[in-house]
Amino acid sequence: MAIKNTQFKKGQVPHNKGKTKESYEPQKRSSKAREREDINKRKDDIINLYINKKKSQCEISKIIGCDFVVINRILKENKIEIRPQSYYLKRQVSHNKGKTYEELYGKKRAKEMIEDMKRRSLGKTWEELYGKAKTKEMRKQLQRGEINKQEDYIIDLYVDKNKTQSEIAKTLRCSITIINRILKENKIKINPQSFYTTGRESPRKGKTFKEYYGKEKAREISEKMSKTLREDKVSRKGKTYEEYYGKDRAKLLSEKMSKAHKGMESLKKGKTHEELYGKEKAGEISEKISKGLNGRKSPMKGKTYEEYYGKDIAKELKKNLIKLRSKRVTPTKDTTIELKIQDFLTKLRLEFVTHKYMNIKNAYQCDILIPKQIKILEDSSMIEIKQKTIIECDGDYFHGNPTKYNAEDIVCFNMKAKDRWKIDNNRTQELETDGFRVIRLWESEIRQMELSDLRMAVTV
Repeated sequence: MAIKNTQFKKGQVPHNKGKTKESYEPQKRSSKAREREDINKRKDDIINLYINKKKSQCEISKIIGCDFVVINRILKENKIEIRPQSYYLKRQVSHNKGKTYEELYGKKRAKEMIEDMKRRSLGKTWEELYGKAKTKEMRKQLQRGEINKQEDYIIDLYVDKNKTQSEIAKTLRCSITIINRILKENKIKINPQSFYTTGRESPRKGKTFKEYYGKEKAREISEKMSKTLREDKVSRKGKTYEEYYGKDRAKLLSEKMSKAHKGMESLKKGKTHEELYGKEKAGEISEKISKGLNGRKSPMKGKTYEEYYGKDIAKELKKNLIKLRSKRVTPTKDTTIELKIQDFLTKLRLEFVTHKYMNIKNAYQCDILIPKQIKILEDSSMIEIKQKTIIECDGDYFHGNPTKYNAEDIVCFNMKAKDRWKIDNNRTQELETDGFRVIRLWESEIRQMELSDLRMAVTV
């Protein structure tokens, strides 16, 4: 590129001396910058259109010929509150309002659309077509429309025939709120409840909740009533009915309660205190009962269930006790000998269940039950349990170890050793007949036992 040979006069300084190329070259103004300047000049027009003439941002952008975002920015800079979209939708009137398909689309197009809609909805319910929420709304709208047509009939029933709102709602099969709305819209005075009750006999008079409402409804009502009584500020705690209500009122209440509860199943039936109230509350209740009974002699002491309750009730009680004992784990903590055997079984990788209820004649909870299984150990050796096996960890004192106790010696639970042996032998025989293998280990044996000894006992 050829450099021009410029001649400078004496004392003349070049105009670009000490300046870089970037700072010297005049910056080119973009077309966008010019547009912004033009729009900013028209700020007042934009604000006037938006506030006074109630135009939307889209409409203003079309009038001025700029982007929607620019209008939005100007309004925000001037701290003008942006209106929601619903503001404009309310003012708009649908272009197809009050017109038929034929008027909008023509005869041919309308026929095609109707046939297409019929094909889609053929053999389908509203739920399948529109969904549950939409169908609910549609049904409500239809119901409202039908009931609004019967306004005169509703007013006639309420004013002339003195029917209640609930009675009218039942006849028309709608909610009370709809009847109430129609009456208020027509400026009809709502009668108080006393207007209907005076001089009338209650249809519930002399009937229990169960007789009037049925079992399920009666239970719900009684539960609600009990909740309100609990939440009531006036506490009746530690007082009798006579102290709280007086003798006459107490008699009436007790008679009503006895009638209401006759033949009704108790909600507490077959449940423990822990199941009903939780552990903490159950503990408090048991303490209170023990304190109350302290020093009293039990009327059942020295008597059997049959002697005290009679044969029929005794049978039911025994059945219930067996059911409760089957669910209850006894003892609550495993003994040291049981824990040792459990630890050995886990080392041998054998699956087992503790305190399994055995439903035999002399039903009880076994200590450990091992199901059929094949396991491979770390040393690649194999253990096979061919038969369902029960391990009983018998304590020397609890079960009367014959090496330490004679037949007539008294062991745990004030029982003779021979009677304890008889119960244990009967259980083993019953289990063996049911296809179980029973291994009975004494406490003194377990304490000296090693892992290899148990492995031999289990796999034989």
